[in-house]
Amino acid sequence: MFVSITKVLTDTQSKAFVEANRPHYPEMDIKIPFVTVREMLNYKPREYAQRVTCPVLVVVAGDDGVNPPDQGIALFESLTSAAKQLHVEKAAGHYDMYHGQHFESSVGKQIDWFREHV
Repeated sequence: MFVSITKVLTDTQSKAFVEANRPHYPEMDIKIPFVTVREMLNYKPREYAQRVTCPVLVVVAGDDGVNPPDQGIALFESLTSAAKQLHVEKAAGHYDMYHGQHFESSVGKQIDWFREHV
């Protein structure tokens, strides 16, 4: 059983992204296996975060309508790693993190983090 991507996307940022990009990328009009949707709904990363002890960087888009910032911050707070870092990219929506100034800023933070920890 498959579900149309337009039925899965309930937030305004994702709907706007798909509508704006579908004419240019018709392959975006996909169907997702229902089992994938079920697994996404049941996924609880905070439970697993409590077991993480290695260095971690959590990057959060400050105005994310897909993955609300409070969820990313709660994930960060759940980490037991002594070397954890949180970067909130202020005024960035979910899809803003993939291009432009927010991409440049967040990737810069990630590169700095990798230089320090890898």
